[in-house]
Amino acid sequence: MELVVGASAATMKSLLGKLGGLLAQEYTLIRGVNSDLQYINDELATMQSFLRTVAGSHDSDDLMKDWMKQIRDVTYDVEDCIDDSGHRLHGIRADRCCYFLVNGVHEVLTGRPRRDVAVRISVLKVRAQQIGERRLRYGVDNPQRVGSGSTPTAGFDAAENQDASLQIVTVKEPVGVEKHMEELERWVTDENSGGVLYIVGFGGVGKTTIATALYRKFGENFSHRATVSVSQSSDVEAVLRNIKSQVMPLQIDSHQQHGSLPENSLAAAVKAVPRHIGQGASAVVARLRNFGRSVQTTERGKQDQLKEELQKHFGEDSYLLLIDDVWSAATWDQIRKSLPQRNKRGKIIVTTRFHAVAKMRRGEGSKVCQVDALIDSESKKLFEQALHESRGREGAPTPEREAGDPVNNVRSNDANKPALLPTQAVSGSKGSKDNATRSKREEGILDHNVGVVDGNTPEVLPDQAISESQGTVPMEVWSMCGGLPLAIVTMAGHVACNPNKSKDEWLKDCKSLFPELGKVKGKDGGKKRTQEEVGKIVSHCYNDMPAEIKTCSLYLSIFSKGHRISRKRLTRRWIAEGFVSEKQGLTVEDVAETYFNHLIRRKIILPVDHSSNGKVKYCIVHDMVLEHIVAKASEENFITVVGGNWLMPPPSSKVRRLSLQGTDSKRAKDIEKMNLSHVRSLTMFGSLNNQLSSHSFKFGIVQVLDLEGCMGFKQHHTTEICKMLLLKYLSLRATDIKSLPDRIGKLVNLETLDIRETNVLELPKEVCQLEQLVNILGGNKRTRKALKLPGELNKKKKMKGLRILSGIEITAGSVDLHHLTELRKLAIYKLVTMGDDSSFEELRSSIEYLGGYSLHTLIIGDESSKFINSLDDLSSPPIFLIALELSGKMVKLPRWIRQLSALNKLTLPITALRTDNLRQLSDLEELFSLTFSFTAQNYDAETLTILSENKLHSRGQIKVPEAGFKSLKLLRFSAPLLPLLSFPKKAMPELERLELRFNLLEGLFGVENLEKLKEVHLTLDDKTRQAVTKKIAGEMENAAKKTKAKAPRIILETVIHSN
Repeated sequence: MELVVGASAATMKSLLGKLGGLLAQEYTLIRGVNSDLQYINDELATMQSFLRTVAGSHDSDDLMKDWMKQIRDVTYDVEDCIDDSGHRLHGIRADRCCYFLVNGVHEVLTGRPRRDVAVRISVLKVRAQQIGERRLRYGVDNPQRVGSGSTPTAGFDAAENQDASLQIVTVKEPVGVEKHMEELERWVTDENSGGVLYIVGFGGVGKTTIATALYRKFGENFSHRATVSVSQSSDVEAVLRNIKSQVMPLQIDSHQQHGSLPENSLAAAVKAVPRHIGQGASAVVARLRNFGRSVQTTERGKQDQLKEELQKHFGEDSYLLLIDDVWSAATWDQIRKSLPQRNKRGKIIVTTRFHAVAKMRRGEGSKVCQVDALIDSESKKLFEQALHESRGREGAPTPEREAGDPVNNVRSNDANKPALLPTQAVSGSKGSKDNATRSKREEGILDHNVGVVDGNTPEVLPDQAISESQGTVPMEVWSMCGGLPLAIVTMAGHVACNPNKSKDEWLKDCKSLFPELGKVKGKDGGKKRTQEEVGKIVSHCYNDMPAEIKTCSLYLSIFSKGHRISRKRLTRRWIAEGFVSEKQGLTVEDVAETYFNHLIRRKIILPVDHSSNGKVKYCIVHDMVLEHIVAKASEENFITVVGGNWLMPPPSSKVRRLSLQGTDSKRAKDIEKMNLSHVRSLTMFGSLNNQLSSHSFKFGIVQVLDLEGCMGFKQHHTTEICKMLLLKYLSLRATDIKSLPDRIGKLVNLETLDIRETNVLELPKEVCQLEQLVNILGGNKRTRKALKLPGELNKKKKMKGLRILSGIEITAGSVDLHHLTELRKLAIYKLVTMGDDSSFEELRSSIEYLGGYSLHTLIIGDESSKFINSLDDLSSPPIFLIALELSGKMVKLPRWIRQLSALNKLTLPITALRTDNLRQLSDLEELFSLTFSFTAQNYDAETLTILSENKLHSRGQIKVPEAGFKSLKLLRFSAPLLPLLSFPKKAMPELERLELRFNLLEGLFGVENLEKLKEVHLTLDDKTRQAVTKKIAGEMENAAKKTKAKAPRIILETVIHSN
């Protein structure tokens, strides 16, 4: 049945845990409620069992649905009562001075609230009784049980699903778009006329696949380019602002950016280099001083002003805009009029489901492309590919990026050519000022097509992927999808997660969805599907998931369409909401990871970027899947979405979780009318202005507050936040706050504090009162701005439950970390010079001690390099590390680094780039990624001297060993000046991606010997790119001719120089 039970079951589970605790603890002090609480607890436990049965039922009786909603509502209300009571009746700490006296006064002052709680509990008991009686009175029958092979009620086995292969996201060729591409490529490359290309088709048919392939292939040939998603309810001003942020970046001084070099300091450094080493170094100063510069977006403006600015900026220059998923002809007309009307070098690609939008074609050069469903052979090919990828997450060949995934970090070459493209195709756009680091800002546009496996991935033989389970998957599974890529891919994920189903069971599922299946069959492999029928397929795949996975998937509606969702942000929020708990010997974080990976296998979320450790870093949700999830979450009153891309009706009952995705004045008034007293989760995107003007932050039972990147957040708002005594998750990341108030010590339930990329430089001592704190995330990794810890952390040995301590500054008074035995990640961004050896010894001792417990990630930034150079003295090194990052001026590696048998991610300073060091590291069999980089603070005369000495020591070139690095897939070099790099035969046999960021590269030999290399990423300035890309392209083209293999793609990013 399509009843939404996932969220209700999760809430019930959380509530029963709270009730059990309350029966044994503080609520025994409220006279007369013990028996009521026990009755409610017993009733809800029975209801929970009923929910499990309903989850596996296929009934759709209206009475059952209504009764389920009553269970849901009383569950929510009981939880609200408990949480509100905890907020109003929070106890006094037993270690407080004069505890008995203070506690006695507290009981007197809270007498009335306690009586109110008793009354509310009695009322809730009566409601629970009435719900049970109402079911009998109206004859709500028990749901019919289904076969064991098709019910998700057995629960999710986290232990069986904890393994996920480490991956590199790469670009792949799409399926079924070849027939459109040749004609449309001619339109895009026609320099004699501008115009609009309208790509029209059913939702999920692959419109965005084609549009993104064109944008990705030819975007570099235009002076300006931008992508933006529109959908149902985007206002024109927001769309224009988005375009402006991409085509009109505001440059800032280089010394403000991590990785940049102030001109004066670099020039002085070169002058200070000894003459026998520094000759010729001054020739590269002009390029080095601009290394790493980046851009930031401009401020907001009104619609008319934006229109004027865009038209003036574009002028007669060439530009390419991708406007995705336009629903309204009127909206498109306003957007179109805001862009230059007579520019014959400007091209716009519009995707839409509606012919009314395409009928607005005006002007010479405009074109309409109708996209139809895939034919049967293409449907089968796509299904096999998607199925193979989902099963690959359990150890099969690693999946790659779907062709339609957002191209935020890549710029693809010709998707159809097997060999390397000419240099012109891989170089940056002509003199463009818009292409610098734009990949970080371009809005994610998600294609609907999974695409064809890259040539380096083992080929999937016909029917091989769909014959690996006990039975054979019948053709009806993909043919019933009507040739729509979204439905096909979603069904492939569904099949991958049910390997034990027989052919008969699959046929039964198909016919339960579409009884006419097999009776009507056309040339496209089946009947064409309507929007509602595609939703039926998505709903079927959703209902198959275990209850806890359903809940986590519904939570995705928090995020707006096209939003790149951080894996860590999402899983931490799941934990704070109580959706995840420890099970089967796994920590709560590990269980959350398995849930996340399962959603990827299901194709509910799609990975768009991976961290250097091979884990998914960001994901995205297909817009039609997200539309389904938002509707389900609204039906369950699980999440209320206001603004953004959805036109959702206002909630008819209490708001539990609120996501504000950017609102206009009309929607701001709707918020004013809402009952927000029961909000337990608040997420805000965009600006604080006009979203919570009167309510401010006065939400007593909020447990999750996420304001990441929210504009308009002021310092005084932090005082209001400190009244949210039940808060578990607080993210103020990338806001303008400068300090945390002392009252933050009242947030005794806080588990995650995220203040990264803010101006908070020191934690108040009151933070040490937060004994539940698990994650402290501070500082700025890019600029190496660090967070100073309070001295009380060491003096009182507080916060022993910390698992992540990231972005901190270590001073002489904060080096003793021995008591943090639960710590899994320690990231030190700054080490204040400590004159005495005892401080060094204390910190080394802490690292040794914690390494014997849970520590698996260690990051140390040491500008003076004195400490990292002393790490060789560790008597008991942290041999269980899986990630190690050291920055400074280290030359010699610690001897114990070869003992790190579990290490899969290693980052070292560029000063450690020596042939003998590479030889040592080649023995690390689990190493997945290796990075050599620098920070601007460390790039001085001493650094230049070290690099030159390393070159001499390595006999003029850095040579990679011929053997070793058995698992390495990602190799990165990032420095203004890179020495000659040489890759002999059999070097790095598994390497898939090579990334080079530089201003001057002395040479690159033997890249053709990297047999599994798929992509070469180059980040360099426009003066360097032509010669470098020509050199690399030539080498790879020659290698491809010799081996008859497919050469890797070259993907270029251009660094813009500030004036």
